[in-house]
Amino acid sequence: MSKGELETVILRFRDLSIPDTIAEHQRFIAEKNSVWWGWWAKPQEKLPLTEFVQLKEYAEKDEGLTIILFDSGNYCIYKAICKKIHMEYGNICPSPDPERTPSYYGENKYMAWFEFSEISKAILGEDANRFLNKYTYYQVDDFFVSGKSSYTQFYGKKVFSVEELAEQQRTIWFVRKFKSGDKTHEIHSYNINNYKNVDQEFRLLASEDILWISDVHFSKDHHAFGPEPGNSNTLCNRLHTELNKRQNVKISHVIISGDLTFRASKDEFKLANDFIEDMSSVFGINSSCYSICPGNHDLKLSKNPYKPDQKVTIATDEAKKCYTDFYRKIYGIDPTEKLYSIRRVLTPSMLPVEIISVNSCLLQQGEHFMGMGFVGNDQLNEIENELSSTKNKNVMRIMVMHHNMLPVMFSEKPEVDCMYSIMLDSEAISEFIIRNNIKVVLHGHTHKQYYSEIIRLKKQKDDKCGKYKYYIVGTGSVAAIERDLSDGRKNMYSMLHFSETELIIKQYSITVSGEGTEELNKYIIPINEEL
Repeated sequence: MSKGELETVILRFRDLSIPDTIAEHQRFIAEKNSVWWGWWAKPQEKLPLTEFVQLKEYAEKDEGLTIILFDSGNYCIYKAICKKIHMEYGNICPSPDPERTPSYYGENKYMAWFEFSEISKAILGEDANRFLNKYTYYQVDDFFVSGKSSYTQFYGKKVFSVEELAEQQRTIWFVRKFKSGDKTHEIHSYNINNYKNVDQEFRLLASEDILWISDVHFSKDHHAFGPEPGNSNTLCNRLHTELNKRQNVKISHVIISGDLTFRASKDEFKLANDFIEDMSSVFGINSSCYSICPGNHDLKLSKNPYKPDQKVTIATDEAKKCYTDFYRKIYGIDPTEKLYSIRRVLTPSMLPVEIISVNSCLLQQGEHFMGMGFVGNDQLNEIENELSSTKNKNVMRIMVMHHNMLPVMFSEKPEVDCMYSIMLDSEAISEFIIRNNIKVVLHGHTHKQYYSEIIRLKKQKDDKCGKYKYYIVGTGSVAAIERDLSDGRKNMYSMLHFSETELIIKQYSITVSGEGTEELNKYIIPINEEL
């Protein structure tokens, strides 16, 4: 394509720091005639100099440059007139005029700033799609740090809809005018997504720090934090505030050990998807930076009436549907049949780590059978086969599941027809852990922190028995309401930090008000340990 074909850009945003991003920028335009808008780039994106110089030239003409703003939270667009573009040619920079910049930007630095003299009213629904249809995706490989775009199937094709934009994990689209002969079909990103359920290569982490949360319970009545984006007490914003207090902490991966919802409803999973998108924007990560397993609240209960002679079965597709849709929207592909996944990462200190997310909710739950965990030999065998490619490598393996392997409650009341939270195949899982050299097991479920060091006998090649040690760590709920917390315990989150010799797990309280938070526990796990 010739240089002259580039027409404009579409900038992605979402109401995260404040309830109404557009209204705040429009207020500055009304009071000061213009406002500066910062471009919050993802880690895999960089400033393509040639195209930005061209856009800068367009903006400085008398009529300015019409830029499209895409609200990925509300699925609408706005037209903005850009009069200037400020950049320092690849380096991040502060706003060129703080007095014309909304205060929520603070002293943050970005790759580029756009000065807008006008922002239109929201363009909604089919009107938005018709407006987008005037443009065609324009390929700019230099926009990506890798130097190669993974969106090649979009280029030369009409921008079809706001939904099509939303499914692409990027913050800027370069577009030209649509012309006869351009492709006009719609593309869903899950048809071209490169992410797999089992990573084939190790991905280098941006830092040594991993966030671990569990039992989020998005719902109207069992989630403690504010649901609407832009509120200061949303879970995403509270986590961001808390982590900012921890100096030198930069999140490079997120582990969620189940129970994202309370009733496994479509609306609750919509809140969970919004949360993942918000977290990705705030922490500058993408879909490959999440390890997620389902919890018992994430699979629907059977609608069939109870029968005394009814057999326990594997969870049905209907029970898994909302979780499957949630997973597909994040990763762009269907999950494995048994809902497990494996992420392979490499820490900055060059430690290879495998995070194995296991489905401990394999069985269909119903009115008279719920809460109990079961992984099953078929799932364990499939995972073991996937792990065979790194069997003889010095890899640290972490297994994540929802249910607790061992009893963690001090005492439970004996009752007839009571559903106790136990693992039905804990010994099979333990033997799997030992056989596959898994070092750490992370779980949620009981809304209670837990720590145990397990030493077991392990058969060696010469038929002699040695000893093997692994660690079980449980975390409490990050966001359950007070009456759902075990023994009056606090909401909490956990941080995993890797050094060359140790994995350090710290657990912190988190509150709706943001006050009274503290470090609760600290566990130090040797990476290479000889018994």
